[in-house]
Formats: sequence, C-alpha cells, structure tokens
Amino acid sequence: MESNHEFKTAFCTRYEEMLVESKEALEAWTKRREAVWDLGLRGKEYGGELIRLQANFAGAYARLEKHSRECVLCSFVKNLSKQNTKQYRESRIA
Repeated sequence: MESNHEFKTAFCTRYEEMLVESKEALEAWTKRREAVWDLGLRGKEYGGELIRLQANFAGAYARLEKHSRECVLCSFVKNLSKQNTKQYRESRIA
C-alpha cells in the first residue's frame, strides 16, 4: 500500500498534520502486517510488534478525531459540510 497523497484541508494546519500522522501510522502497520504474513513469521515478538503498530495508529486516529471535535475551526467546517450535504440530498429528492 504505497501512497504519496498529500492532504490539504486549507482550513486547519494542525488537522492536516494529524491526518498525515494517522495515515503514516496506518501505512506502517499495514506494511509490516503484510510483510509478517507474506514471510510466514510467527511468535510473540512479531505479534507484539504488530500490536504496538496498531496501537500507534489507533492513538493517532483517536487524537485526530478528538481534535476535529474540539477545534472550533474544524467543527465549523464539519457542520458546514453536513448542512451542504443535507441540502444537496433534499434538492435531489425534490
């Protein structure tokens, strides 16, 4: 899973930074999990490493979610997006 996407929200630089951190943690966990599986590696050492990488991703994602709820700017953008989506759906039904 190789990806060089750059995320740009243009609203909150901290959110952008945290999004990249979360993406990188997910890619590290996924890449290592695939390598362990492909090589048929087993044992507590590999299991522990995968659990640590999974926890790193879960923590990064949880921090991102928390930020998006607590940041005034992120909350505003999120609510604005919800309103636009709702209006779009209503216009397609009518």
